[in-house]
Amino acid sequence: QQYFSSIGDKNFYLNYKEKDKQDSIHIRYNRDELLDVLVNKLQSNSELKNLPYIINQLIAGKHRAYMKEYFDGIFSSGNTSNGMRYSMYCSEQMAYASQQVIDKQDDFFPYLAGFHFNNVDHPICNCWNVKPVDPIAKAPVYSKIPVLLGSGDTDPYCRPYYNDLIHHYMPNSQRLLFTDKTHAPTLNTREGDQLIAQFLANPHAPVKPDGKKV
Repeated sequence: QQYFSSIGDKNFYLNYKEKDKQDSIHIRYNRDELLDVLVNKLQSNSELKNLPYIINQLIAGKHRAYMKEYFDGIFSSGNTSNGMRYSMYCSEQMAYASQQVIDKQDDFFPYLAGFHFNNVDHPICNCWNVKPVDPIAKAPVYSKIPVLLGSGDTDPYCRPYYNDLIHHYMPNSQRLLFTDKTHAPTLNTREGDQLIAQFLANPHAPVKPDGKKV
């Protein structure tokens, strides 16, 4: 926190050669890109164990290897459906996100001030100019249908807290917490596959996690 607070106004530079290009380009980056490196690592189950080491490397100023990997991803990301992403995020999320609240968060978390963890924000949405969804789409749904909810304890996007909120409105839901796992562990782990199979076989019966990994 002290390190990232201290570099809020600082710029760094990297000579970067894009794949199949003859000449290098001089890229300026700052705290936001360094934080992106950590968030990208934080969403990978195989990289979780490396996070403390990577943080220490960044604090020591050893950015180059991580920033090259980061920009490799940026320059090769041409296959994403950004138009659909902007339309959905802008109409369903950012249209209902208060800029005042976002700005206030900077006071509480100065080491993250101004950081956009998502590539969709108010300036992009002001340019994209899509209509907000009907407010009814933002209203919680109350239902007694059985639901299986899962979250990783290090997930940077969908914190386990949200499962508690959903459970309030869906009282017949079951909540799973995957230890040492990140985003969408119910769908991308062997333990998740087994628990989904149990749930689908009998949605009204409690699933049986191992009590350690889940």
